[in-house]
Amino acid sequence: MNLSISEFNYELPDASVAKYPLPERDQSKLLRWKQGTISDHQFAELPTLLPEGTMLVFNNTRVIHARLHFVKSTGALIEVFCLEPTDPHDYVHSFAQTSSCRWKCIVGNLKRWKGEVLRMLVNEGNGETEKRRDGEKKNDGETERRRDGEKKNDGEKEKRRDGEKKEGEKGRGGEGASTTPGIAAGRDVACNVSENLIHSENLIHSERAILSENLIHSDKVILSAELMGELEGGFEVRFSWDNPDFTFAEILEAAGNIPIPPYLHRASEEIDLTVYQTVYAKIKGSVAAPTAGLHFTPRVLESLKARQITCEELTLHVGAGTFQPVKSETISGHQMHTEHFVVSRELLSRLVSHPTCVVAVGTTSVRTLESLYWIGVKILQNPEIAVGELQVTQWEPYREVEGEISATAALQAILEWMSLRKMSALETATQIMILPGYRFRIISGLVTNFHQPQSTLLLLISAILGAEWKRVYAHALAGGYRFLSYGDANLYWTESETKKRGNGETEK
Repeated sequence: MNLSISEFNYELPDASVAKYPLPERDQSKLLRWKQGTISDHQFAELPTLLPEGTMLVFNNTRVIHARLHFVKSTGALIEVFCLEPTDPHDYVHSFAQTSSCRWKCIVGNLKRWKGEVLRMLVNEGNGETEKRRDGEKKNDGETERRRDGEKKNDGEKEKRRDGEKKEGEKGRGGEGASTTPGIAAGRDVACNVSENLIHSENLIHSERAILSENLIHSDKVILSAELMGELEGGFEVRFSWDNPDFTFAEILEAAGNIPIPPYLHRASEEIDLTVYQTVYAKIKGSVAAPTAGLHFTPRVLESLKARQITCEELTLHVGAGTFQPVKSETISGHQMHTEHFVVSRELLSRLVSHPTCVVAVGTTSVRTLESLYWIGVKILQNPEIAVGELQVTQWEPYREVEGEISATAALQAILEWMSLRKMSALETATQIMILPGYRFRIISGLVTNFHQPQSTLLLLISAILGAEWKRVYAHALAGGYRFLSYGDANLYWTESETKKRGNGETEK
């Protein structure tokens, strides 16, 4: 655990970072690494690069519109970045609330929030949130400046929050899309809570909300936010709204912005509403996309099916911690973030019986699948363990376990434990940190993107590639591969595609 994080650094030119996705998802490049051999492909070829009978495991989480912008009567812009629910604690129940709920949040421009209740008008019309200063009035005969993009009819210049632009001018993402780097872009300016996530200075009036269509089309709704207190890694915020016809999920969808990664150094645009979701996204809860899945298209999924490749799903809600760099000199000093996941009984059963290789789509799927092994170990050690004690801690996989426990035995232990409790799905959390030297128990391969220098995701990749990660990344940079969330893909195989399951059988 005393590895120096400086060993996992490399120079990433800004030109190599993909700011936008390709027009067609599956036309991205795909680098394959297998037993030291690198080959270059197109992502649409993935089905032909997998052995027939492979099981692909996808993360079906859906990114929520987690960034809420409130404008005070003074003009101060406060960003409330929703991380996870606290009351109700369960995502499903929280999203279903029709009057109020509480969330753990990161607050941008916290010093400007003096404890008063913040309010935002969520209204019908063009699908955007109206964020007006309290009591803002018309000036010199111009139309009142509203966040809903209302235009003047006499051809005068509209006064926009992010500067003056001519009527009808459109940004890349469509009408009203911001071209000014917004809060999500600010890794270089500190704020009160998280300098790596929120740029809260010099951003008043700089960004218009980009919202989903056709959600709130009746009465206007007032969304209120009240600061309740400090939590570890954030603040608890109580949200309430004055129209019970709408759930919190609908309120967020209409009032919030989708939280694209801060390293893109731009504001959310209309295009991100669709391209920053996987085509199979279902379960709301993430504040970042499982980006390895962004390459998949219905065409690729059909091709996988034709080759008898099984596609299974789990849910892990990606937290903001995924963007946090390792700041300590050694890896042992880094506090890994916790993420919640759900795995169905059906998937567990298929993992037990599956005779061939399991390939994770994305690092979130890896973390979930490998965490299952350690949960099974816990249950074998204590069959009466409570569900609240199943969470996998950061260093748990590196402690000595008495005797060799196979993946099949660990997974079967979970199934039996769930049967006794009549559970159809396992819901828990993981803090697992996968580092060089980790022995993979469940997966045989990984589909993933290229990751940031000195990140926990690069550490996970190096657990598969070893020192080869430097050669792989150098090859990709020299070959014009596009990096990070909207970039190109990789297919990595573990050192051996053979996994020992129970009863001596072998998975190849």
